[in-house]
Amino acid sequence: QTRRRTNQLELVVNFNERNISLFKEIRNFAWMGQKVPFTLQFKSEEVQNIYPSALSLQESLQVFNSVTNRIDDKISKLVASHKKEVLNTLSAGVNMAWNYKVQLQKYIKTLADKVNALEDVVTTLTEKVDQIYNIMNSIHVAKLEFVELNDKMQAIQTIVDDFSLLDVSNLSIWVLELD
Repeated sequence: QTRRRTNQLELVVNFNERNISLFKEIRNFAWMGQKVPFTLQFKSEEVQNIYPSALSLQESLQVFNSVTNRIDDKISKLVASHKKEVLNTLSAGVNMAWNYKVQLQKYIKTLADKVNALEDVVTTLTEKVDQIYNIMNSIHVAKLEFVELNDKMQAIQTIVDDFSLLDVSNLSIWVLELD
């Protein structure tokens, strides 16, 4: 699907929301004592079984799309491995069938975990990189004594050291570009 404003492609779950209406209407007919054709009942039960999975997948994809839109040039190299993990997981699920419920539930949980990990890393890195750039801007603006400059450089080094705890990718390349 293409987003209208940004003209970017966006991944969505191919699940028709009108199927939920079908399920609700069939349920209402049954409560009213009306006979419902077996094919419609069967389709309604199928939708009822698939709906929670579709909803979970949609939520994970919405979070993924939102997070990827927040990835800018400052952090793109650092989050590359986390993003690749999500993309590999998405790729693995493309041909998955709705009727393999146990397999599908495992897949949905794995995808949600990886998307949430990506979201956490993007949020943390965005904050930390902004801190680094603010410190660097303060170095450029003011004339600093050796002690002040050393403190600011130490603060930057501490933040960069914390990046290794986040298991970021391309840290050495990013640091070289930061210099």
